[in-house]
Amino acid sequence: MTRSALPALLLSLAFAAAHAAEPPDLWLENSAAADTRAWISARNAESEQALLRDPRFAAEKQRFLAHGGAAQVEDYLDGGLVHRLATDARHPLGSWRVKAPGRPWRTVLDLDALARREHVRWKFPLWWKNPACDVTISQRCIVNLSPDGGDRTVLREIDLRSGRFVDAAHGGFTITTPARSYASWIDADTLLVASDFGPGTLSSAGYARQARLWKRGTPLSEAKLVFEAPADAVLFIPHNFRDGPRGRSLFVAEVWHQAAGAPSWWWIHAGPGGLPAERWTPPAELVRYRGLAGIVDGRLIAMTAQPLGDWPAGSLLALP
Repeated sequence: MTRSALPALLLSLAFAAAHAAEPPDLWLENSAAADTRAWISARNAESEQALLRDPRFAAEKQRFLAHGGAAQVEDYLDGGLVHRLATDARHPLGSWRVKAPGRPWRTVLDLDALARREHVRWKFPLWWKNPACDVTISQRCIVNLSPDGGDRTVLREIDLRSGRFVDAAHGGFTITTPARSYASWIDADTLLVASDFGPGTLSSAGYARQARLWKRGTPLSEAKLVFEAPADAVLFIPHNFRDGPRGRSLFVAEVWHQAAGAPSWWWIHAGPGGLPAERWTPPAELVRYRGLAGIVDGRLIAMTAQPLGDWPAGSLLALP
């Protein structure tokens, strides 16, 4: 081998090594791409043919249909209200009802009726993007709606009293492009938002890395940056908790360096006005947890998803 050919060979080897390190299925992350949709359709067709050939298929299909038609209910507390997200045979896409203390249940949003009006089968991404409300500051809520059942959602503001959406033309907070977005109320005219703000603002897994303050009536592009997760973070979720109607505000950024388990660490700051000042690593015992539920007397409240020691799943734990 001549000396002049050596640099070319080294460059070729480096190029091959770099591309070999890339996950071969990384292109499937773009779920909206035509190639991805075609690949999914082909795999679905293969699976369907395999299932149809199985003699157990007919009986299992009926069993799953019966299970899917059964009522499923999730109740939770948020923003001074009891919320109920439910699906049943009459409402397969789901409904959202709320209840104030001492008041009856009332329906805010019927997704099956919305699908008939808008010709989109909107769904709630349950468990981790439930409607965000705070009736101590506003009678409006933010809802994340998925057009395809995935975790990329549009963000829309809705009036609790009328059950009507507040569109952007009337000053409503709206993100119409599906993205992995999160939102928390700061006050009646300000949101803390994490979303796709353009190149460089997403993690390698396609999740938001930035939290910004978005003022009503202004473009999302003008929202003020208040926190940015490290470049190697997989997932980042911002929260703004208020300790009672007149209590202090606490900003918490959950940052994961792996998709499962507990976050690698939390940034904690008194209010979202500037970059958080304190980094806190959750105890190892909180590896399995459902999520942060709020703040009471200055202490974060977490809900467990699995049994944790003597505490059953669904327990609320005050963190030090």
